[in-house]
Amino acid sequence: MGHGVLAFLAPSRRTEGPPRLDRDKNLCAAVMQIYVKTLTGSTVTFNVEPSDTAGKIRTMLYHKQGIPDGIESKQELISEDRYHTAAIAEWVAGTGNVGLVVWELKRPFDVSFKTLVQRVMRECCVPETVAENMCKAYATFLELKMALNDRGGALVGAKLSPPEIIDRVWHLHILDTVFYHEEVETLTGIDLHHDPDGAHDPEEKRKRAMNTVIAYRTRFGGDPSTTPGSPWRFSPDVNDVWSAPQPEHVCPSVDADKQKSGHRAQARLIFYGKQLEDDTVLAECGIQHGSCIQMVLRLSGC
Repeated sequence: MGHGVLAFLAPSRRTEGPPRLDRDKNLCAAVMQIYVKTLTGSTVTFNVEPSDTAGKIRTMLYHKQGIPDGIESKQELISEDRYHTAAIAEWVAGTGNVGLVVWELKRPFDVSFKTLVQRVMRECCVPETVAENMCKAYATFLELKMALNDRGGALVGAKLSPPEIIDRVWHLHILDTVFYHEEVETLTGIDLHHDPDGAHDPEEKRKRAMNTVIAYRTRFGGDPSTTPGSPWRFSPDVNDVWSAPQPEHVCPSVDADKQKSGHRAQARLIFYGKQLEDDTVLAECGIQHGSCIQMVLRLSGC
């Protein structure tokens, strides 16, 4: 079926079309008052600036009506992702208190990662370069766990499982009980748990390994397991998941923003018969003080 419009525009008080305003002059104008006629027929008043976008108007309207806003939720997720990605990068680099991240932990920022590298060298009997690569791979795995909000643990259930070498580094970090939880929560934003019995079910372990492969490819691209001595190689009991076709049992994607944006995807803002996209600047489409925008509902067929 095609698309239909449930509600049409009410007649406007103007008939000659939207006013054509000088763009630069309009963008510099003072705060103006506009009106939005909602799906229920009520009219809502907003004080906006000519440089505001239609997306901002829609967000303001949704907040006022108590409707979850998928786009804003997605922006929050992106902001959190960037913050923790930067935290993990600075942890590996040993810089600390640079850019977005404020490191307030029990031990100095530049000591934490180096301490883990030294512990891996000692416990795994490997040279420093190998230990550092192992710890960097562990940091990458933490980023994947952060991106999927994968807390893991026996009660919650993990989405991802690391290869054995990375899992070994994870164990060595967990054993540092004074610092582990605080550091990992700062790095990922979640309280990250490890299930010691999670490997007992081979089929579930293989599913989580495949999820890890897909998550890595989605976020970073490529296949790191091809590098000689790569810590990203999984053990034979889960087969070669890096070369296996993608199965149907992959972990669900982060779709909270899609669920919250259901109303937003259905509703459109219209001004003088023209649909306003979220990045449309008000001044550029002739919206000025006293203008009235219509909200209409689009229904999608099956």
